[in-house]
This record gives sequence, C-alpha cells and structure tokens, in this order.
Amino acid sequence: GRPLLIMYRPSLLPDARRTLETWRRRAREAGLGELFLAMVQFDIEDPRAYGFDAALEFPPHKLARHMPPINQTLEIVNPDYAGMVLDYRELARRAMAWPVPDYPLFRGLSPGWDNEARKPGRGYAFAHASPAAYREWLSSCADYAAAHPVAGERVVFVNAWNEWAEGAYLEPDRRYGYAYLHATRAALSGDAAPLRIALISHDAHPHGAQYLALNLLRELRRMAVDVEVLLQGEGRLEAEFAALAPLHRLYALRPDQIAALALDLRARGVQAVIANTAVSGRVVAALHAAGLRVVSLIHELPGVIAEYGLENALRTLGEVSARIVAPSVAVRDGLSGLLPSDVVRDKLVLRPQGLFTRSRYRGVDDLAPARTALRRKLGLADDAAVVLAVGYADRRKGLDLLAQAAIVACARHPDLHVVWVGHREVGLQPEVDALLVQADIASRFHFVGLDFDTDDYYAGADVYALASREDPFPSVVLESLSVGTPVVAFAGTGGGADLIDGRAGLAVPAFDVEAYATALLRVVDDAPLRARLGEAGRALVNRDFSFRRYALDLLDFAGHRSPRISAVVPNYNYAHYLPQRLESLSAQTLPLLEILVLDDASTDHSLEVLQTERGRIHPEPELLRNAHNSGSVFRQWAAGVRRAQGEFVWIAEADDLAHPQMLAALAQPMLADPSIVMAYCQSEQMDSDGGTLAPDYLGYTDDLDTRRWRSAYTASGAEEAAHALAVKNTVPNVSAALFRRDALLAVLDAHEEDIVSYRVAGDWVVYLHLLTRGRIHFHPEPLNRHRRHAASVTTALNRQRHYDEVVAAQAIAQRLYPLDASVRTAAAEYAERLRVQFELPSAASVEA
Repeated sequence: GRPLLIMYRPSLLPDARRTLETWRRRAREAGLGELFLAMVQFDIEDPRAYGFDAALEFPPHKLARHMPPINQTLEIVNPDYAGMVLDYRELARRAMAWPVPDYPLFRGLSPGWDNEARKPGRGYAFAHASPAAYREWLSSCADYAAAHPVAGERVVFVNAWNEWAEGAYLEPDRRYGYAYLHATRAALSGDAAPLRIALISHDAHPHGAQYLALNLLRELRRMAVDVEVLLQGEGRLEAEFAALAPLHRLYALRPDQIAALALDLRARGVQAVIANTAVSGRVVAALHAAGLRVVSLIHELPGVIAEYGLENALRTLGEVSARIVAPSVAVRDGLSGLLPSDVVRDKLVLRPQGLFTRSRYRGVDDLAPARTALRRKLGLADDAAVVLAVGYADRRKGLDLLAQAAIVACARHPDLHVVWVGHREVGLQPEVDALLVQADIASRFHFVGLDFDTDDYYAGADVYALASREDPFPSVVLESLSVGTPVVAFAGTGGGADLIDGRAGLAVPAFDVEAYATALLRVVDDAPLRARLGEAGRALVNRDFSFRRYALDLLDFAGHRSPRISAVVPNYNYAHYLPQRLESLSAQTLPLLEILVLDDASTDHSLEVLQTERGRIHPEPELLRNAHNSGSVFRQWAAGVRRAQGEFVWIAEADDLAHPQMLAALAQPMLADPSIVMAYCQSEQMDSDGGTLAPDYLGYTDDLDTRRWRSAYTASGAEEAAHALAVKNTVPNVSAALFRRDALLAVLDAHEEDIVSYRVAGDWVVYLHLLTRGRIHFHPEPLNRHRRHAASVTTALNRQRHYDEVVAAQAIAQRLYPLDASVRTAAAEYAERLRVQFELPSAASVEA
C-alpha cells in the first residue's frame, strides 16, 4: 500500500537523513502518499542509522566482506589473474546462518558472481555456484520472508537482473539451460528438492552390518531419496544392492578412479555419503575432498578395530566426518578412547539403529502357531523348550560358550534344545562338535544353516541366547524382543547386553557358563517371568527402536532436515476402509515418522485387517488397543497425541483418504513460520463407497465469504475467529489438518474433560482453544478426501444436541476472542438457521 523506494548506497550522500525527508515530503506533495524507504546493505547494515524503514541484502556485498579467498585451492589458468575467488557454497551457508536482526530486513541472494569481463585480470568471482546451491539458499530466504514479513509483505530480492557483465543472471545459458529458472520455481512452490546421497558398505557378505546397509538403502528409497551404493568388497548380497540402486564397485577401482568417481557423484548432485562401518575410512577421504558431507556409522568395538587394523581408517573418519554415529553406549565409550577429544565432543553421537526386519508375528498375542511351526520344522515334541541363536557361528559370537552352557542346561532339563541359525566358522566347528558329542547332546544342539525366513524361529523360541564375547548392537536382539522373546546375555559385552539387562532379559557375569545356563533355564521354566520380560521387550522396541526414525536422523546428520510427523489414526469398526487409508498414509511424498493406530475396542475384524496390512505399510504401523471402548473419539485424539513422538501430528481418521502431496503442502508453511500451530487444506467430499459428493466445501463456507477459501492465507486466531470460527466450524474434517504437537497437547491436557463432553463440536472447540496459542494456515487445493456417511442427525434428541453444541462452541469463541457486534450477529443468525433446519422449537416457545 505504499510506494517502495530503494537506495543503493546512502553512505555516499552528504546528508542522508535530509535527503530522505526531502523525498518523503515531495511524495506527499505529489499525492503519492507515504513512501516506504529501504536501503541496500553495502557498508552500513542498520537502516535506522539514516532513518530508512527497512534494509535489503544485496549479495555478495556484506556477506562476502570477511570471507577468505580460495585462489590457492583452484587451478587458475590465467597467470596474470590478480582477482579474488570465493566459495559460493560458503557464501550461501553464511547467509542462511545470519542471525535475525532487530530491524526490518528483506533477505536477498544471488545466483552467482563473476565480473572478470568488466575488470580483466582483477575480477571478483564465486566458484562452485550451482542451481542446487542457489535453490537451497532461495528456499531459506523464502522461509525467512514468510516468518519475518516486512510491513506485512513477504518479499525476497534476487540480485540477478540482466547482469551478464557481473555473472549474476537467471536467464537460460549454454551451461545450465533453464536450471536456475526451474530452481526458482521449485524453491518458491515448496516442492521438495530431491535428496541424493551415496551409501558405502564395506562388502556384500550376509552379516549384520551389511544387512543394516541393505535395509537402510530400502528405507531411504521408500522415503524418495536417490541413493547410489559404493561397495568396498564382494558378497552374495551384491545383486540385492544392485536391484535397488546404481552400484559402484570400489574394489575394482584404483585410488585415482575412486577420486574421479567422487567428483562425478558431486557433479551429479550427490550431497552426502553415509559410510557404514569403520572400514569405510579407507575410501572416504576422496569423497570428502570432492565436497560430500560424510556421516559415519561405526559399529565396531575396540577389540575388532584392533583385530582388523582399522585404527588409521577410524582416524580418517574422525577427521572428515560431519557426524560419527555409534549404535550403543558400549561403542560410544569405546570410540571415546580412540578418537581425539574434540572429535568426541563435536561429532560423536549416539543413535541406536532400530529394527529393520518385519515379522509376521509382531503384535500378535497368541504365538502358539509359531511355536508349533518351529517344533515341526525341527522334528521336536510340542512341549520341547527351545533356546535360539542367530548369526555367524564363530568365537566372537560365543558359539563355544553357548555349547558349554548348553551342556549344563541340557543336563538339568531333559526337553531342552538349542538351535543355531547361520553359517559356522570352519575352524571352530571340530572343537564345538567334540564338546557336544562328548556330553551326548549333539542331537539336541541343532545347526540349521542359513535360513532367511526366521519369523518362526524368533517367535517360536522360549528364549534367545546372546552368547557373544563382543557385540556392538546386534539386530537379532531387537528381532527377538519385537515378538516378545526374552534375551539372556553376558554383561558388559556390548549394546545388546546393556539393552536387555533388567528390562527385557537377563544378563549374567561375563563368560560364566554356569550362571548363563541357570539364566536360560530360569526364563524357560518361569512362564510369568517370560511373559513379563517379553511384554517389556515388545514395548521397548515399539517405543524406542523405529528404523524410520533412525533413517530420518541420518538424513538430518547428512544435512537434510525433514519434519517429524506422527500420524494418529483413531479407528472404531472401520475395517473395510483401513487398507486404503493406511496406503494413503504410506504414499505421502513427505515421509511420516510413525503411524499410530488407536483401535477403540472395535467389534468388527479391524484387528485382523491391521495385522495383515502392517507388514506392507511404511513405516510399520503400531497398534494401540483399548480393551474397552473409550466413549469418545476425542479421548483417542488425546491418547494418540500423548504417545506421538513427532513435532507435528496428523489426526488421520480411519475412513478418510489423502492425496500424496497433502503433508508436504501443509508442513511447508509451518516450517517457515513457527507461529503457525495448525494448517489445513480444502477437502473433497465422498460418500461411503468413495464416490465424489462435492469437489470441495465452498458451498458450506460461501455464506461467510465467497473469496476467503479460494486462495491460501495465514491468519491469527483472532482473525480466523472473526472471519469464520466464531460463527461455525469451517474446518469440517480434522483429517485435513496438521498440528504442532506441543500446542495441541497443551490444549488437550488443559481441556480434555470439556472437549469429550461434546459429540459433534469437540473438534471445533479444540480449534478455538488452539488458535489462542498461534496462527492458522489454509491451503486451497482439495488434498484431503472426507468420507460423509449417511446423516446421523435424525432423531429429535440428536438434532437438539447438535444445535446445543453449536451454540456452546459459539459462546466459547465469544469468550476467547474480541469479536465485534457483526460477528456475534452472524453467529446468532447461523444458529437460528440451524434451528429452523432441524425443526427445533424456538427459545420463546420452549419457555411458553
């Protein structure tokens, strides 16, 4: 509403304040009104120094002033060049990290800079400028503008007019074509930039760390991350890696070829590398030198690092990694003694890897079918007790220790059998076989070899035997606990033993085989103890060991921050709709952190459907069951929000559907503006069978405003109440909304009993209270599909209750927000129309 006048360099004026006052006076005299005056930050940053209304960034000025040149790291062809070359990536990084000032600021950026053509031999240029780096910087500027509007306007300035002589332009050129224009559109539209990373596996043999790499690859691909795999060695899993992503066989390349590959990856947009195991330290230097951000996953304890001579590789990882991830306290403490103190302080983080396998028995209470299937497979009696171990049977995994403990345990328990799934180390085999034969239990110690279908083993066993001498964080422990099978381990041998001790299993003094045998038999013979440990194990895995959360953490470390969104799915007798609903959650382009299905004691076959579907949905849904119906869907909301671990919550009702882009569209403005506590989109209406009833809800809101819901907007709670929510609930379906969890939880904690007293308007009451804590954003595309069942407001009692709740919600709005008389009148008129529609008696006739 005011003309904007920008001045490039006010410090050159003899009297800037006087000049500004002259301009303001002349503008008023000419009928232009009040000017809005902004200054470019060149040598002065604070606009108040001269009386300007705002400042405007003009890169590369200000940001580049104190940056060191990188001339020495580049091959400059012209020997007479005396100019300065700076790193564009560092410029952008500094700009994005620039603190928020206490004065109005328009953020600015530039796609590049090179004025050598105008200043031959002494130019000023930025190396490493690219459309991808420009897009990231522009997205950051747009987020800033959304969160910090200047005089109500969200504006970003791009220093890229037709500045061919300065190397700052957006027009297509021969090198990049239309890439900068595409990057501009993508950044401003909020489209998620495709993330590209590389993943190193030290080889492809079927062992724990390699399976972790393979399953991490699968999870990242499900999350729409482009991945390229770098193999340092061969193995039988190579074909599985190659089926999922482009594969580069580093073991077939010379060091100079690896360096060339690293540069090629960077040129093609790969931004980071996840280096799995300490062995990766032998190749990561070239990747780091090419500009890739390195995130290292170290699984090895000090004994293995020394045994395989990985000290130098570990040292390299410490030098080049942005983060070093340890899966357990034992590994973290071991690395703390091997890495420099500054690396430990600044780079070493603890992140357990989570459960990457899917068992068909997870979440099943009755494991009798698994127990029977396992004993049939082994040719055992139905009442035989089974001790299980899985993995490569060698001395480090404690095969000899388990054999010795089995001799003791089998002597005490005539029906006990031990099963080992996996290959055996050839050198250890004669020693162990001799022990078993001598004790006459060879027929009770079953070596079944490699078997990839392990569901029956884990769920059908009585106890899992983790007999390792040293094991950083074995996934077999999580697989056992996930189906309720307790674990017995030697204390102090690694992350698995630390995890279960006192919670989901038993730990005994290290390598005391008598104590170990006693602990195995204690679990086998004590059914209540086994059930208690098993339930604790399942709860522990469900709560703390999400593989999706682990993958999101690694992407964070790699420089890609993705919002953490929990989907809460309240369900009561919607078995028919659940498969399609869960699929629509899994298909979101913005990946979910978790899916929590809250079943409110359904009487249909919802539980069977959920158990069938959970194996194919990503992330794997967690089922929270009520033994008795809660009586209110809003109690389920509260339970789900309290259980959720995301920063955002989506209450996705079980009978609705969503377009894949819905979460991305709603999360983007909330990420840009922390004051937004709720974002929602337009909804399409469908009937019970999925047929379209209406393309939107504009027919429902047009009586309030025929323009408001046809374009995006962000409003304060008071503004939204005045325009809409004080009159009626203009968010007709909660499935269309995304909430900031802490704000929603605060409302539910403070007002739960009041909210659950409503059957119709409880969601409306939630929104009214929530918007006293922040702002609301509306997205006009119908990305949610709301299922409208046959009307339930049929009886006079139901109609009266509906009407009474609307009037009560209107009263809450009038208590919470300052509303003028016109809004109160509109609310009363809407209530009266509803009364007439429901054929209810007027207040006057009731009194009569």
